[in-house]
Amino acid sequence: MDFLTLKRTMLAIIPFCFLVFMSCNKDNDLFLEAVIDEETTVENGTDTDGGTTNNPNVNGNNGFYQVMFTSNQVDLMVSRVASGFSRPGTNGEDITRMINQAQDFLSNPDIGRLDWMPSSGIRACGLGCDPVPTNVTNGSHYVSDNIFYAGLYAFILANRNETGDLAYAEQLSKAIADQILKRAKDPNLDFSNRSAWLDGTETNPFFLTAAWLEKTLNNWSLIKAMGLDTGLTSQEEQTIVDWFKKGRDWMFDKLTNHYIYGFGSSWKTSASDTGYNMKYSGTNNAVIAVNGAEQTDYTVNHAAVLPHWNVPSKYASYLHYYGLIYQDQAALELTETWYQNVFKLSVFPDGTTTELKRATSSNPDLGLVYWGITMSTLSSMAHSHAVAVLQGNPIVKGYSYSYFYDYTTSEGLSDYLKSHAASDTKGGTKGLESYLLAFTKYLGQSTGINAWGDVRQVNISGYPTHQMPNKFHYMVPIAQANAYYNNASLQNAYGGTGGFQRPLTKAEGGGWIGAWPESYMGGFGKFLIAFPYLETEGKTY
Repeated sequence: MDFLTLKRTMLAIIPFCFLVFMSCNKDNDLFLEAVIDEETTVENGTDTDGGTTNNPNVNGNNGFYQVMFTSNQVDLMVSRVASGFSRPGTNGEDITRMINQAQDFLSNPDIGRLDWMPSSGIRACGLGCDPVPTNVTNGSHYVSDNIFYAGLYAFILANRNETGDLAYAEQLSKAIADQILKRAKDPNLDFSNRSAWLDGTETNPFFLTAAWLEKTLNNWSLIKAMGLDTGLTSQEEQTIVDWFKKGRDWMFDKLTNHYIYGFGSSWKTSASDTGYNMKYSGTNNAVIAVNGAEQTDYTVNHAAVLPHWNVPSKYASYLHYYGLIYQDQAALELTETWYQNVFKLSVFPDGTTTELKRATSSNPDLGLVYWGITMSTLSSMAHSHAVAVLQGNPIVKGYSYSYFYDYTTSEGLSDYLKSHAASDTKGGTKGLESYLLAFTKYLGQSTGINAWGDVRQVNISGYPTHQMPNKFHYMVPIAQANAYYNNASLQNAYGGTGGFQRPLTKAEGGGWIGAWPESYMGGFGKFLIAFPYLETEGKTY
């Protein structure tokens, strides 16, 4: 039994049972062990049993848990929808969009669904071609997010529970459930068919499908946790549950194979050199130069990045939500390891991520784009874990709600591969807060406010700040995490205050975030709305 599995077991049982459980075998032991002793520092929060509130969603419906929003957030959402909430960068557009999109969905639920596949199969379809589930309205088979807005609105209405709210919420719930059932019964979306749904390191369109399935899972959890009528039989609901499980199994294998390809087939117990233990080809630095001086401390190792960049983050994100909702210990063990390994293996001691390597001469900001996507996963994992603990979700019994927020490590690549290519990531105190602060320093580099004290180039064309306010999706993940950290620099960064330039809305000339039109929507439209997260320091938990 490795350290991380033992740690989770110890947290979940009373002390005198510890010696008994030490001898238990776990078939799903999927943790990458360090060659040397664990050097991780975990500062657990003080609230370990959560407490209760009067909100019906907190303890779930008959044990069914949503893990998107705390009780405090739900109260705040209800209040902000009623009174309005307008902040620079959103202008209240996300509340209006949610309400309008919910109505749009209800008026014609069959339009804009992921219900078409090429005759050659899903594996023939890459990014930008149908039926990749992106919200591109000019595509011949575009996939709309309106069903997800409908679920969010139904959840808020059911919690508000004023006259007519439940009736409308259940109309939305039934239409949502019907559409999810249709997807679950679609043979082209059978994730157990591995000849179509490849489980290696292939990218398009699999990670975008994972992002879509994650939002579908959370949509289902919101209506189920409120006890809303789905209009489905118990057998039909089980069909949906089984479908989510197939998605879980596919992504579990896909994320695991990223580790196998990066660190060898015995990665569960000891890492080994593979063909991926090499520097990236071409420009292999995350930071090319500092104040004009060529750098050698930020070269990027392919094996270290392979499981931890923005694409596999979508598999980790789905698995984490699934594990909390459906009480899946193995899924949570894998995603806890993934979360920790991002900081160990793919973050340099100063908080800089290896994702900056993705910058190009034509787009020096591209590395920060991808950083923002992985950031969205890390922040949401920390938050959803906190929600689960505060709800009293039994799968996280014994954990502090702030466990993921407080996690830090100094471990690095050399602890896993004694002989490794590229720069080591060992050193520093690395965790989510330092990772977010490092991002904001790059964000502020063009103005010199809250920035690095030096000029950092991520490629030969310059440093990565020129188009940041136009097309970045960092607003919500930073705000989500800062509800816990309450860090003034982070609040300035997402709010466009204290010298930071805020993100622009679409109406103000901001660019699309891939296929999603507003910067506050998060990577691949993960969050969709901003008002539950902005300016919630000291309010969410």
